[in-house]
Amino acid sequence: MGLETKRELQIKYEDFERPACDVAISGLGWISVEPVSQLLRTSDSSEGDTVEELSLLVHVPKPVEIFVRTPLPVGKAGGECYQYRELTEKEMDIRPKWYF
Repeated sequence: MGLETKRELQIKYEDFERPACDVAISGLGWISVEPVSQLLRTSDSSEGDTVEELSLLVHVPKPVEIFVRTPLPVGKAGGECYQYRELTEKEMDIRPKWYF
């Protein structure tokens, strides 16, 4: 028993002003992955010093699922960084169909 499943996630940053993604863990919640917190930035640090890819290893019990999704716009910072986009054709195909 125990933490039988492990999943390695490779998370790439496209925009250093926005969260890269959310890692959702069934039954636990989600973790927002951000490149560098605005509070931790100093005047002498530059974006050239930051890492553009993060390797994250998640250990969970066997029936628990792990999802990587686009970040939820939460709090004051969420309103500033949220960008609306249309669904792609692939996303539209796998989206559940509702008939009324």
